[in-house]
Amino acid sequence: MVEGADARAAATAAKQHGLLNTNQAVAAGLSATQIRRRILTGRWERITIGVYRIRGAPTRPVQRAMAAVLARPEGVISHLNAAELAGLRITGPPVPWLTVPSTSSARSSVARIHRTDLPDDQITTVDGVRTTAGARTLVDCSAVLGVHRLRNLVDEALHLRLATPAAVDAILDANRDPRLLRRHDVLRDLVEVWRPVIRPGSPAEARLLRMLDEWGLPQPERQIEVRDPDGVVIARLDGGWSDRRIGLEYDSVEWHGPARWASDEARHALVTALGWTLFHVDKSDIVPGATHLRDRLVAAFIPAPARAA
Repeated sequence: MVEGADARAAATAAKQHGLLNTNQAVAAGLSATQIRRRILTGRWERITIGVYRIRGAPTRPVQRAMAAVLARPEGVISHLNAAELAGLRITGPPVPWLTVPSTSSARSSVARIHRTDLPDDQITTVDGVRTTAGARTLVDCSAVLGVHRLRNLVDEALHLRLATPAAVDAILDANRDPRLLRRHDVLRDLVEVWRPVIRPGSPAEARLLRMLDEWGLPQPERQIEVRDPDGVVIARLDGGWSDRRIGLEYDSVEWHGPARWASDEARHALVTALGWTLFHVDKSDIVPGATHLRDRLVAAFIPAPARAA
């Protein structure tokens, strides 16, 4: 009978990265005395009060997050740790953030506690761990990240469709804490570029659109069709200003690598032959402090008579 209880406990732990808590062990059929015996003999390792790791279970970073949730089942992983679990390119702290209801204790030996009440639609499950959903994660991270790191996180999350501008807006509109309004305004500004029906094709394109706005240039049209005199579409540009025949192409390595160079050059020749000025943009043009693209675009927007003068 004990063997059956052990098997049930092990099956539960297998779904939770090798971990289980006291309530789950009891539900599997083990008594408090039997749980203590497994700890004393080394069959189980105590992670914190009421949370155990089965001997032989592989050690993984996600176990810290799982342990925090098992220790406080009313909580969910949040902030940078939720972003990391979602697969975004950011590393959460070793002691994970855990959001618990506002009436819960703020004490924990395995998590940094944040107290607020979350509706069900702001909670999800990633790799078996309860975490905040994408939009809530971005709002939480806006309180702890600088602008540049937050911008990268926002662009990656929205590009991967882990959140939407509307979902972010809904959370911000419901939270009018004056201590956070400035941070929330920053987040709204960063999300703005993702609102149009035609979204940026990548985080890099989102950054380019923001830079164009900072340079005082009109927001470009997106996905412009360039047609020949017979009305045949010969190219679709990433962006630009069709009234001025100025086009933008973001040359990412993924879509414009060496294998595409010949076709890209032929396409460029067809577009420029129709009177377009076509700017090819790569990552070197959108790093902080870069001015080469800005100077060329500003010059292109100056009317021809003024340039001649």
